[in-house]
Amino acid sequence: MQKAKLVWLFLLGVCHSYAQTDDARAGKYPEERLQVGFYFGDFLFRGDLTFDVNYRFAANHALGAAFGYIDDRNDFYEINGEDFWRGTDARLYHLIYLGSTVNENYFFLRHGARLVEGNFRYSVFDFFPYQENGNTYIKKQNRDFYQPSLQFSYELVFGFQWKINRFFSDYYLGANLSHVQHNNLHGLNGESYGNTDPRYSGLRPLAGMRMGFYLD
Repeated sequence: MQKAKLVWLFLLGVCHSYAQTDDARAGKYPEERLQVGFYFGDFLFRGDLTFDVNYRFAANHALGAAFGYIDDRNDFYEINGEDFWRGTDARLYHLIYLGSTVNENYFFLRHGARLVEGNFRYSVFDFFPYQENGNTYIKKQNRDFYQPSLQFSYELVFGFQWKINRFFSDYYLGANLSHVQHNNLHGLNGESYGNTDPRYSGLRPLAGMRMGFYLD
């Protein structure tokens, strides 16, 4: 955990120094104010599709929100017989345009809070008690169990926005620092899960893309 904190502090330091390097570029930002688009997941790790909207309220600063529905039908998160994960993904963020290229494509920094909540469904084949005619019996059978989880996190990414007229596409890399609350069915703490799992607590990398249009 100490190593994760050092990496996080280093990343913040790089962000600050980069944002201050070129005052001449700091005023470069799109003329339009309202963006609507979709995240195509953190595509190196997860496949969820998320709707996003943001509004540039002052100079090179924008505020945004995103909301998505996760329905894993391919057992990407499978562990010990889990069937699937289903839940929602929400973000509130601040976006800062850092500068532009000669073709008016843009570099940006995005940071903000993220909340992922949902349920894992387990199908377990084992001996379970059941009632019949007032008596208790034990029988080996399949039963479904659900494990709810709630993941709070802060994320920070650098990105590049490619823009043609009103169409744009963003490509970004960064990191996410999370803490999760869940009913622990496996006796594992949050750091014991893989960093692509919604039950993971700790630092993990982010990579993804976003596509959409400027409306105003």
